[in-house]
Amino acid sequence: MVARRKPPGEARTVVLVGDAGKTLTRLRAPLEALGHLRMAWDPASALRLCDQIPRPLLAVVDATVVQDALGLVRDLRALGSVPVLVLIRRGNAHATVEAINAGARAVVTMPIRPAELRAALARALRGSVRPPALR
Repeated sequence: MVARRKPPGEARTVVLVGDAGKTLTRLRAPLEALGHLRMAWDPASALRLCDQIPRPLLAVVDATVVQDALGLVRDLRALGSVPVLVLIRRGNAHATVEAINAGARAVVTMPIRPAELRAALARALRGSVRPPALR
């Protein structure tokens, strides 16, 4: 059996699960600063993508648009050590608790505030092998 070679920077891949609208617009710069940004539109494509990337740096799940976002968080955590950050609507404390209980390392409320996002990214990446510097 031939070992698969990892493409350069593969360990710095960030998977964003959601739509390509305002969420991507607000998150593109901070997530690309962490590594190569890959998009998935639904739970099935996110799991396929994470299966192709042996160790994504981070998965960001937009629970405001992804159906069964909590199920996806549980499935991503079952894959191994993929840290997950979940985006939820402001004022939904129940969703925050559910996301954490499903395995999310951090939760950010929308609309996204830059300082809150930086803190959540740092929390989600805590314990990762050589986490990248956050701006």
